[in-house]
Amino acid sequence: MSENLRGADFKGVRTSSDEPGIDSLRQQIEVHRRSDRSQSCLSKLVTFTLCDDNQSLSSMQLLHSELKARQNSGDEAYIAANKALIERLIASDRTALSWRQEVGHYGTSFWKTASLFLRGKSGMVGAACTFGLDQVIHPENARVAATDFTLGALKGCLLKGVFHTIGRTEMAVAAKGVSLGVTSRAIDLALTRQIYCNQSTGELSLSKGLSTAADSIFDRRAIACDLVIMGASHNLTRAANCFANGAIDRSPLLNTLLTGTTFGLSNGAVQEIWRQTQNGEEFDLSKVFRRAALQGAVDTAAASLGAVQAGRVSSALKRRFQIEPKPALENGAPPGVVDKALQSVALKYIAAPQYELIQKSLLPVESLSGRLTGCKIEAERVALPRPDAAGRYRSFAEFYQKALTEVERPMLVYDLDGHSAQIAVPEAYALELDRIRQLRQAMSQITNDRLGAFKKLVRDPYGMRALPEDVLAALDDLPNRRIVERVRLVNEQNPEDVWNKQQYGRDFSSYATCGSSGEINLFCVEKGNRGALSGSYDTLLHKAIRHEWAHIAKGRFELENESRMFDVAATVERDGYFSRPYARLNSRENWSVLLGEEMLHPDGDFFLVAAKGAPVRTAVLGKTLQRMLEVCPESEHSPYHESYSQRARFIEQEIRPAALSLIASYRQQAGGNLAAQRQLQQLLQYLGG
Repeated sequence: MSENLRGADFKGVRTSSDEPGIDSLRQQIEVHRRSDRSQSCLSKLVTFTLCDDNQSLSSMQLLHSELKARQNSGDEAYIAANKALIERLIASDRTALSWRQEVGHYGTSFWKTASLFLRGKSGMVGAACTFGLDQVIHPENARVAATDFTLGALKGCLLKGVFHTIGRTEMAVAAKGVSLGVTSRAIDLALTRQIYCNQSTGELSLSKGLSTAADSIFDRRAIACDLVIMGASHNLTRAANCFANGAIDRSPLLNTLLTGTTFGLSNGAVQEIWRQTQNGEEFDLSKVFRRAALQGAVDTAAASLGAVQAGRVSSALKRRFQIEPKPALENGAPPGVVDKALQSVALKYIAAPQYELIQKSLLPVESLSGRLTGCKIEAERVALPRPDAAGRYRSFAEFYQKALTEVERPMLVYDLDGHSAQIAVPEAYALELDRIRQLRQAMSQITNDRLGAFKKLVRDPYGMRALPEDVLAALDDLPNRRIVERVRLVNEQNPEDVWNKQQYGRDFSSYATCGSSGEINLFCVEKGNRGALSGSYDTLLHKAIRHEWAHIAKGRFELENESRMFDVAATVERDGYFSRPYARLNSRENWSVLLGEEMLHPDGDFFLVAAKGAPVRTAVLGKTLQRMLEVCPESEHSPYHESYSQRARFIEQEIRPAALSLIASYRQQAGGNLAAQRQLQQLLQYLGG
C-alpha cells in the first residue's frame, strides 16, 4: 500500500493547459521527472527491461529545447506548426507513464508476495531484500536510503513471521487470506516513513502517521470489502473443496495458491479504496473490483512459487515417513465405503469431507470380530456423578467424596487374540453397539440392503461410535502393546470433568483417561471423528489410545530418567512448538501429545513438523521410543514397527545434532545460573553430546 504514499497517481494526469504548447510540454516533462523520483529501487529494477520510457522523455526534452530556442528568436510559426507533434509526444508519454506505473506496482507486488510464500531462509532473505529495496526511493541520500531499507527489511521479516504463524493455523483458507491481508497492511503502514513525514515542511509527526495508519486500517469501506471477500472466498472455496472431495484441504499446493488469491483480492480492493481517498476521487466500486481481480491474479501467480515448494516438500517427506494404511482385508472387502450409490446417498445427510472420514474409518468388522474371544460378564465398581455434582471444591479428595458415588454394574469383557489386554463394555452399551456392528456388517456385504444400512448408520446417534473391534485395531498399531491391560468403552462423559472444568475452564472436556496399572477409559469416543480434518485416516479413537499409551509407558517402562530429561528439554523449549494448547497444560500432557499424537501419527507430516519445531524434546523422546521398540518381542510387533524404528533413526541422525546445538547455546545464555548449567549438562550427556 505504501506505493500510493510516494507521490501523485500519474495515470491520466493533465497539464494546466489543454492547448498543446511549450508550457504543456514543460509540465509533462516535470510530471515524468516526478514520476522517476517517486519510483522505488525495486520498481526501477522491475520496469528496467519492461518499460523503456526514457525515449519519450528524451524526445520531449529535445523538442522542448528546440521550441524554446525558436521562441527566443521569435519564430512563433515554427511552434504553431509543431503543435500536433507536441500533442502526440505528451499523449505517448502519458501512456508510457501509466503502463510503467501498472507494471511497477504489480511487478513489485509479485516479488514481495512470492518472498512471503517461499519457505525457509530463501523466503526470509527474499522478504528482507524485496521489501527493503521497495522502501528506498532516494538512493542518492545515503542516510535516508539506509533508514528506508532498514524499515523495509524489518517490514518484510515481520510479515514473513506473520505469514508463517497464520499459515500454520487451522483456520479456513478464506479467513487465512484476509487475515494475512489485514495484518500486512497494518505492518506496511506502520513501518513506512513517508506517513510520518509532512510533505511540505519535511518534519516528522508520530501522531500524524499513526492517525493516517488507523484511518486506513479501520476504514469502513476497507473492512466491508474484507468481509465481503472473506465470505465470498470462503463459500467458493468450500464449494470447490466439497466438489473435489476435500482435495483442497489435503493439498498444500492448492491451499497455498488459494490463500494467495484471497490475500491478493483483499489487498487489491483496499489499496484501490486508499488510492481513491488519497486522490480525492469519487468512490468507484468497479475500479475496486478491477484492482482486486488483478491483484488476486498476480498474488496467485506469486504464491505459486511457494505452493510448488510446499507441494514438493510435503510429497517428499510423506514418501519418507508415511505409515501406509492397512491393505485390503482377507475377505476381499475394500477398506471403506467406496460404492458410488452409497456416496450419493451419504451426501444427502452429511457434508462431503465428513462422508470421506466415515468412508476411511468404517472398516468391515468381520475379520476383527473373530479376534474377540472369551466374552464373559463381570461386575465392576465404577464412579458416577451425583445429580447435584456441580459446585466448587477445595480439593480433588473433597470432589471425589461429595460429587461422585460408586455403583456396581455388569461389564461385558472380551479377551483379545494377540493381546494380553481386555476390552470391557457396560452391558447396556454393548447392546447398542451390537446394533451398530450389524449395520456395519451389512454395509460390507454385497446385498441389496447396503444403502438401507448406510442410511440407518448415518442417522443413528451411535452410528460413529467405536466398536471393540475398532479398539482392537488401534491397539494393534501401538509400538509396544503389552503395557495396556484393559480398555473400557463407556457411554457417558468423564465423571471427573466437573473437577476438570473447575481447574482448567468450563469448556474443558476429556474423551479418555488412563491409570498407572495400564487401564484406558474411553468416553463416548467416535471411530470416525466427525470434527477432524478431511482426508486424515487418523481418527479420534487412534489418537486417544496413543495419547493414553504414552502416559502409561512412563510408569510401565520406568522412564523416570527419560521423564526428568524431557522436563529439562521442555524448559529449554517452553516458548517453542506446541501442536495444540492442551500440550502446554503441564509436562505430562506435553509428553503425551508430542509422543503419542505427533511422533506416532500415521501421517509423516505431523511427525516432521513436531521434530523440526521441538528438536530438543523430540531428541529425548526418540531415544525413549527406540528403547521401547527394542524390548518389544517380535511376536508383538505392530504393522508399523519398522516405520517407527525409521523415525527413531531419523531423530538420532538428523534431529539430535540440532538439539545439541540448541542446548549448547542455552548453556551460554544460562551464564552463572549453576542449577540451569547442571541440568543442561545432564541433558547433553543423556543425548550423547
